Amino acid sequence: MASAERIVPELQELAVGDILPIKAKGSEGFTVLVLDPPRALVLGDPSLLPGRARPDPHAPRATWAFAVEPLGAAATRLRVRVRAEYERSLASSLLVPLVGALHDVMQRKQLRTLQKRVEAQAPGSSAPS
Repeated sequence: MASAERIVPELQELAVGDILPIKAKGSEGFTVLVLDPPRALVLGDPSLLPGRARPDPHAPRATWAFAVEPLGAAATRLRVRVRAEYERSLASSLLVPLVGALHDVMQRKQLRTLQKRVEAQAPGSSAPS
């Protein structure tokens, strides 16, 4: 799915339990597990929320965390971490490295795009926003 080219106002209000879709159509997506603007966003399996059941105890679960840390008055660092929980098996030993590599490619593209957009918004930048 292509990234948005502009800020969409109606998509700016997130809450724990909301789902961020992974496809243009359908209900699949990442559930907001932790939201602490402007410091942290953690996405993952909805069964990780308090009071939520895990439909399939054998299904893999993961979290994807984004944390912004101040570096002085004019800079920040974005830390991104993925954690996964899965049953060890022959299939998982083959799939986990593949899924990890695909996720790394996708995430690097997303982070490069984010960096370009943030730098274009920086004071003194001549790049259009």
